[in-house]
Amino acid sequence: MVARIVGSWDETEAARIYASEIVTALSPEELQEALDYYSTEKGRNTYNAIAKGQAKMNAYISGRLAESMRAEFGAFMEQMKELAKEYREKQKKP
Repeated sequence: MVARIVGSWDETEAARIYASEIVTALSPEELQEALDYYSTEKGRNTYNAIAKGQAKMNAYISGRLAESMRAEFGAFMEQMKELAKEYREKQKKP
């Protein structure tokens, strides 16, 4: 299951989305400047710091979402049971 979830996104599609946003947002000159900058050691260090920060932010958000879902799941299941009960009762009536 975990392998299916982890592999549920396509790297090529992710790169296409990312690249299309960058190309749309930057002029050709700005794009070249960005490419030049990120080709330097300072640029790679900046990128790595941003990527690590983004990964930690994503982990935090995912963790909070998972906690919220666990906390709310019981109430959700109770609502689902009630709806299922109401549906069955309606089905019994002519």
